[in-house]
Amino acid sequence: QGASGMHLLREELLTRVNAAVKPVKVSDVLFKEMLVQ
Repeated sequence: QGASGMHLLREELLTRVNAAVKPVKVSDVLFKEMLVQ
């Protein structure tokens, strides 16, 4: 999946984090390292 998989993961994490920290709004997620096995 490559870059498209990373984009889907980022969107899913943003959705979950924003649901958890309402009413605060998180606008970005930073991946420092990604290991795929």
